[in-house]
This record gives sequence, structure tokens and C-alpha cells, in this order.
Amino acid sequence: MTMRRILYIIISLPAVLACEKVWEEDLREKALDTIRGYYEIESATWEGAAPVDINGDGSSSYDYYAEWNSVDYGAGAHGASIRSEGGYIEIPYTADINASWGGPLNVYRMLERITLEVKVIIEGDDSRLEFIFPEDCQGLEFNHTGYGEFEVRKEITSMTQSHDTGEASPVTGPVLFRFKRKSYKAY
Repeated sequence: MTMRRILYIIISLPAVLACEKVWEEDLREKALDTIRGYYEIESATWEGAAPVDINGDGSSSYDYYAEWNSVDYGAGAHGASIRSEGGYIEIPYTADINASWGGPLNVYRMLERITLEVKVIIEGDDSRLEFIFPEDCQGLEFNHTGYGEFEVRKEITSMTQSHDTGEASPVTGPVLFRFKRKSYKAY
């Protein structure tokens, strides 16, 4: 070997050693960091043709979440929790809890808990997340919109209550829920 070749090898050796191997575990953690944590509903918008009056105050609105929150009784703390392998999302709706036995109207805040599975798909030197929902969640749309954010669009049936008559009737329509991460938890 000539001195010139040895010099080229010595000069190029740091560049070769600096090449970093793509580690699948790093790609997995990078993808999961975008979704893991505890979430709160940031907004929920009724997307039906006409606004709804869920709380029976006589004022209809497309702000589904404000309507739901102003119902006096029922579910309290809610949101979503997503871990490395899966988690749950809680979707608010209202129901007449006395309807099954024909009692007086009693509209309550309720929650539907939807479970999900999270899979990390590694493609070369990049990774992405895949979200898998149970088969009974037909019509649910899930969109991971950004770091610590996601949206869920779901057909919801809630009770509406007439301010004038006090009578309730079910109303069904799509609601777009926007969730924002409240706290991160790597687990």
C-alpha cells in the first residue's frame, strides 16, 4: 500500500465511523412520543344540519361540548389515555336514565369508552403509527393531527330537551372532537 492510500484511509475513517445506524427502538420511541399521554377534549363541534339544545335551556348551538358540559348531572372527569400499546378515548353523550322504565325525564351526561390499539410501523429510516379500533366502532374516524393532538369524528345520539315542554327526544348526528395532550407519560 502506498502512503497516499494510507492517508486517504485515515482521512475517510472518521466519516465512515460517523455514519449512524438507524435503531428501530429509537424510531419506535420517536413515533410513540407524538401520541402517549393523558388528553382532554379541547372542543366538540356538532356537525348536524341544525344546532342542538342538549341541556334544555332553550338555546341551540353547534358547540356540542358546551351543551354537554352544562347538563347538571352525570359523568365528571373524562378524556383519553394513550400508552405504548393502546389506550382509551371517552366520548361524551347524553341519555335519559329513566327511559328504560318510563319514569320522568332525567337527562344525564354519559361517556362511551372506546379502546384502541397502537402499532408502530417502521419503514426504512422512518416510522409511523397505526391505530386499531374494535369492530363495533363502525363510522369512527380517527386522525392524529400533530404532536400531542388528535381528532375523533363519531356519530352521536344524544337526548335533546325542549325548554318549553320539558320533553326529550333523541337526536343523531356527527360530532368532531378535538383532543389535546394535558400531560405526557412514557409508558
